Amino acid sequence: MSIRSLLFLLVFAAAIGFFAYNCARLLKFLSIGKPERRLDNVGARVKNVLVVAFGQKKLLREPLAGLMHFFIFWGFVILLTAILEAVIQGLFPGFTLAVLGPLFPPLALLQETIGALVVLSVLAALARWILVPPKRYFGPEVSAHVRLDASLILCLILLIMVSMFGTNAAQTALSGEMRRARFVSSRLASLFIGSSSVRAWFEVFWWTHLLAVLGFLNYLPFSKHLHVITAIPNVFFSSLEPPGRLAKLNLEDENAEQFGAADVRDLTWKQLLDGFTCTDCGRCTSVCPANITGKILSPRKIIMDIRQRTEELAPLIVGGIGEDGKEIAGKRLLDSYITEEELWACTTCRACMEECPVMIEHVPVILDMRRYLVLTESRFPSELQGAFKNLETNHAPWAFSHQTRADWARDSEIRTMAEAGGEVEVLYWVGCAGAYDARYNKVARAMVKLMNAAGVRFAILGTEEKCTGDPARRSGNEYLAQMLIAENVETL
Repeated sequence: MSIRSLLFLLVFAAAIGFFAYNCARLLKFLSIGKPERRLDNVGARVKNVLVVAFGQKKLLREPLAGLMHFFIFWGFVILLTAILEAVIQGLFPGFTLAVLGPLFPPLALLQETIGALVVLSVLAALARWILVPPKRYFGPEVSAHVRLDASLILCLILLIMVSMFGTNAAQTALSGEMRRARFVSSRLASLFIGSSSVRAWFEVFWWTHLLAVLGFLNYLPFSKHLHVITAIPNVFFSSLEPPGRLAKLNLEDENAEQFGAADVRDLTWKQLLDGFTCTDCGRCTSVCPANITGKILSPRKIIMDIRQRTEELAPLIVGGIGEDGKEIAGKRLLDSYITEEELWACTTCRACMEECPVMIEHVPVILDMRRYLVLTESRFPSELQGAFKNLETNHAPWAFSHQTRADWARDSEIRTMAEAGGEVEVLYWVGCAGAYDARYNKVARAMVKLMNAAGVRFAILGTEEKCTGDPARRSGNEYLAQMLIAENVETL
């Protein structure tokens, strides 16, 4: 074995070993989270990966940025073949993918085309980042380090692409065989033909390419671009529940020391994975109605805080908390990182989740922390005190008598289920707003008019109807929510 090959093996083994160590470290960090089942309905999960991850569905909502990312993403996927060629050349100098025979020309053409598109996309992304960066790239939670990180990654990708073309060009000059499929590399090869230093240039480009790839790989675990590794798994494990459905809390667990989440160890492994998948792109915060109206909430910050706190606490849990770690262990995600004001600003509208290109789930985390505040520490805004009391006594968020719930229908011939017996096709669930709010009374009457015109036999519950419990659940009062849900189920 030559000295070159031996040096390559040492560098390659060290780089892959360090990368494997950091991946194992990440898995240990995730293991401090609570277990959660996310392997059901594999077919639907694979479809999500194909559409959202490989198809870049959400990113393409912004055509310019989406196309740049699309070409960079697929460029890396396709150019894995070029990286494989470079690795094999480390053991077998002179090796090329030309051994594939008739498959080589189309593969080479694809590599050159995609490589050129990646270079153009990276240059465009750098220009956009430096000259006209979108407003969402900035915020109190986005430090100068994060902004530098983005530029560094783009420069590394550019170096990988340029060194690949340089390697191919020098190799073409060495062989003297110009291939039409290598339309970029062949033109660059003309710079080296006849030069006595072409072999040296090949080695320079080849080592640069290899070290750039290995450097990029090992920088990822410490970068916001860790999503290169975690995005596809995160999309695969994303929730398949209907949008808006909030998880039920097991209030009958006799072993539970608390309800809700106060720190990262109270979150699930998937919620921790969300933290390590965040790209800091700011799409979530840019569409957040609370943030847009000037409130302190930034969904991006919530997820970034999860990663930061996990990186701080997990090593202590995995390795054992010594004297030096007691101060860190004494902090928690709630209060130390995320304030009550941030949590109560959320409307639980899910705009952040709808926009996130890697399927991060912000709302469940916020809800879990609200549950802790309400159920474990009885901390919530004073405005909610009245709402909770009204839900308990009046079965609605407002201070209206429950006996007036059907007053909106008093002057019409609307029957209740008790009056109609079994003669109806549809139960019209009016809801609290339809029953009590003057504007929504009009909506309820219009709905009744439509059903009458359509000949639908329907009835309402009248004073038997109670709030669904949704406002209580979204406010973190799961006990009250489940009580109302149970009462409605019994009525039905």
